[in-house]
Amino acid sequence: KLRNKIIYSITFFRSLFLLMSISCIVYSAQPTVEEAAIKWISQSQDRANFDSTSIDFHPSELLDIIAMGGHSLSENIKNELIELGFDFSGAIVTRGRPIIDDEQFVDSGIFRFHYTLSGNDAVLPEDDDGNGVPDYVDLMVQSFDDIAVIDFELQNYTVPPKDDWYTNQNDGGSYHYDVYIFNLEWGYYGWVQAEEYAQNFSELTRGDNENSDDLEEQNAVISYMGMRNNYFDFPGIASNIIPVTSAHEFFHAIQYGYDAFEEGWIKEASAVWMEEVHYDHINDCYQYLIEFFNYPDRGPNYDVNRGYGSYIFMSYMVDNHFNINFMKSFWENSITHNSYDGSYSIPTLKQTINQIDATAFDPPFIDRFENITNDFLIANALITNDDMYDSIYHYDEVANDNWPITEPIYEEEIVSLQSEPILLSNKLLGTLGAHYFKVNVSDSSLQNISIELLPYYPEEGNLYLTIINDASIQTTAMEADEQVVDITNTNEVRFIVSAFTYDLLDLLYAVRIVPNSTSSADQLAIESDNASPRSYSLSENYPNPFNPSTTFSYFTPEEGHVVIDIFNINGQRVKTYSSGNKISGKRSIQWNGKDEKGLKLESGIYLYTMNIEGRVVDTKKMLLIK
Repeated sequence: KLRNKIIYSITFFRSLFLLMSISCIVYSAQPTVEEAAIKWISQSQDRANFDSTSIDFHPSELLDIIAMGGHSLSENIKNELIELGFDFSGAIVTRGRPIIDDEQFVDSGIFRFHYTLSGNDAVLPEDDDGNGVPDYVDLMVQSFDDIAVIDFELQNYTVPPKDDWYTNQNDGGSYHYDVYIFNLEWGYYGWVQAEEYAQNFSELTRGDNENSDDLEEQNAVISYMGMRNNYFDFPGIASNIIPVTSAHEFFHAIQYGYDAFEEGWIKEASAVWMEEVHYDHINDCYQYLIEFFNYPDRGPNYDVNRGYGSYIFMSYMVDNHFNINFMKSFWENSITHNSYDGSYSIPTLKQTINQIDATAFDPPFIDRFENITNDFLIANALITNDDMYDSIYHYDEVANDNWPITEPIYEEEIVSLQSEPILLSNKLLGTLGAHYFKVNVSDSSLQNISIELLPYYPEEGNLYLTIINDASIQTTAMEADEQVVDITNTNEVRFIVSAFTYDLLDLLYAVRIVPNSTSSADQLAIESDNASPRSYSLSENYPNPFNPSTTFSYFTPEEGHVVIDIFNINGQRVKTYSSGNKISGKRSIQWNGKDEKGLKLESGIYLYTMNIEGRVVDTKKMLLIK
């Protein structure tokens, strides 16, 4: 697991040529298979200039992407990976098991630990207890034995599938789960490599984990693990690093035993959550909370890197609404969807919630998932375990001195509310995310304020307004009348706007705040021209990556000629959409991945630009996969 501070960046490209020149190195929501391969190659070949603080990916994530999509890579990149030990001979691309000189091993429970006392891969030879096994390996063995008790005896997860049926591959020498202790690539605490479909000796059993009695998996995958032979150059001490890393990485192996193709964000979120289950006192995971809370407008599933901080979402659901069995139920439900063909993490979360909690959800929410997620977003506004609030909004660990967050990042802080209404317009909010607002209402002339939530495109998703006034918390849907808040005995009002859309990435809205309101909702409603975006905008396409088609939208505040051009990564225009002289407003385009001649295009990165009267005003990037 990487414990450096993961860096998030969103770069807006206004020049097509600039975007083309750096598209292979800029961080995106999930690296393409080509980007993943290039990152792995670059890091492996340039150790001298490697800077662990600049890493924006996790090694298991890259190995996942290469394993599942590596066959689509160009021959040049394949050859470079082959030189680094990758094997393209099977359905899953693997990096080849480590070759350790003078290898020794020790078995314990379901695990086999491979190590050496010689060469670059050597572990420290000290053996204070005289059992013939280096103390460093003993510490790792004990960590995994402790992990197995919780994972298998107490929580009853399915043991990862076995590799002993291989006939002509290096299977580690036994049925055990193999852990290789050696000199990993710089900056890596550990990784897990997918290697082969479970029971792939027959089409009838391919992908089914033989260790599950009553489940029939379709994408269960055999894996093995790499752990470092020392942590000299890493912050912290080995006695803390090894247990936490072991708990995290081995939970990836367990995940692979259910559904290896599940989305990366929830793999990481649940693996970090599992660290806390095993080693709550270490709190290594706190580092991810800062980045997570810094971007409240992004949902927990925004990208794989955000998944580390999204462990707080898993912890919230387990601690505040369900119990520790929730995550196990999620992974059992994951097998009911073929994640090889699409993204099912949110539907699986919904499925799991509905199975466990069949009670009616509270109005105004459309389902229990949105209800609970909104509770989570409220908890992220309060960041408390104060008794004045309902316990469903509490974080018990807030009392920990090392807890890094004290209040949310506010979208707007209104320090002075005068007599005139305030319109907060053109707010763009990511799905499953929230905007937090704070309003100073200490002016003695104020008796109340009304707050109106005004969606620009209500058909695109659900927006909710939650007002926190002292201990009172009230949520209404976007179609409701304004909330009027009595402020005679308070100096501050906080409110939250949350978004839920399952076909788009974000929603656009406005908020109107009216002091000393006496008017009806009809009188308070703002005119449509005031509630519309005031600039040209080009949306992110959805889905992304996509196959075979994707949709993107653009907005024009006035009549004009709009041209959408699509380019391949070499800068060649492959498709053009022209609007003619259309009236202002929002338009959507669906692209089927074909060029002007109707021919299907190859997998890869494509760029699309918005041109207004011949001037490029925005550029986005999308990924076509096959």
